[in-house]
Amino acid sequence: MESGLEVAGMEALAERVARMSAGDLMVVLAALLRGGGEGELADGLARAAVEPKCAAEAVAAAFRAAV
Repeated sequence: MESGLEVAGMEALAERVARMSAGDLMVVLAALLRGGGEGELADGLARAAVEPKCAAEAVAAAFRAAV
């Protein structure tokens, strides 16, 4: 996620995620998919019809589950 969002360190990552754009959301979603073994799905994300609200909820759920 750090490289995709062009930040260095957890503090910078947290700051960036706090003001996430739609593009940032797609980067994070793709990183989570790849981390979960879904590289092919992550690669096709740019061509997928992604509902931003659902994507944001999925990302938030993933972060909550990791804590």
